[in-house]
Amino acid sequence: NGSDLGGMAEAVAKVNADGKLSARELDRAGAAGLPLQDIAQRLGYSVGGLRDAAERGAVGLGAFNKAIVETGQRFGRSVDRIAA
Repeated sequence: NGSDLGGMAEAVAKVNADGKLSARELDRAGAAGLPLQDIAQRLGYSVGGLRDAAERGAVGLGAFNKAIVETGQRFGRSVDRIAA
């Protein structure tokens, strides 16, 4: 399906280790196949809006991780394992 679970997991782990979502890590996760449109929608943003909010530090880790889990449930649970 074009996704790189290892790359997604690495990007999400970096976000959690840094304690914030950066636009750079968001781009990295998207490039690895994280379904950013679905995650952005769950957080009430467009993808561009999510990126802008990440640059401002306006996206909480709890909300981001929850959106990943919810998106994973939609995609057969492959994505939610990376947020655990």
